[in-house]
Amino acid sequence: MKVGISMVNSDEEMNYQRGNLDTLAYRNNWMPHPEFAFKWKTSKLTELKGNASFNRTLPSLLDCIDYFDDTNPMNIVMGNSKLSATNSLNALLQYSIMFTKGQQMLNMTTGYTRNDSPIREALFYNSKSGSYISTKVNVDSYNKWSIGANYDRSLGEYFRLVNSIGADIICNHGVKTRTHI
Repeated sequence: MKVGISMVNSDEEMNYQRGNLDTLAYRNNWMPHPEFAFKWKTSKLTELKGNASFNRTLPSLLDCIDYFDDTNPMNIVMGNSKLSATNSLNALLQYSIMFTKGQQMLNMTTGYTRNDSPIREALFYNSKSGSYISTKVNVDSYNKWSIGANYDRSLGEYFRLVNSIGADIICNHGVKTRTHI
C-alpha cells in the first residue's frame, strides 16, 4: 500500500499591458495532491490493484484578469475574474488472474474520473457588428465511468492472441453560444 501527498506551491506574477490597460497580477497558492495505491496478491496467480488521486489545476493568470481586448474588433476577448480552479478525481481498480495452462491472462478493469468546474471557452455573437466575444468560464462537472476486460494467450513462441473489450459512459457539459452577455 502506498499513500502520499505532495504540496505544490504555485507562485505566479504577470504584467499585462494592452492599450489603456496596464495590470500587474500576482497569485500564490498551495495545492495538495494526495494519492493512494494498493496491490494485493490474493494467491500466486491472482492480483488486485487499485489507485486513486486528486489533482487541482488553476486557470491561467491572464484568464483571471478582468480585461476587454478589442485589438481585433471581429474577435474580442474578455477575461473572467470569477474563474475557479478545476479539481480532478481519478480512481482505478484492476483484477488480474493468470492461468498456467496455455499461458493465459485475464485482466478486468474499472475506473472513474470526475472533473469539477472544468474551464471551457464561451462565445457570444453580436449580430449587429458581426463580431464574436470569447471568454473562459467554468462549466458543470465532467464524469466518466469505464469498464474493460483484456484476455491474452500465448500461441507458441512467436504468436499471441489478445482480445480487449471496453465501454465508457461520459457525462460532459459545454457552453451554448449566446447573442448577448
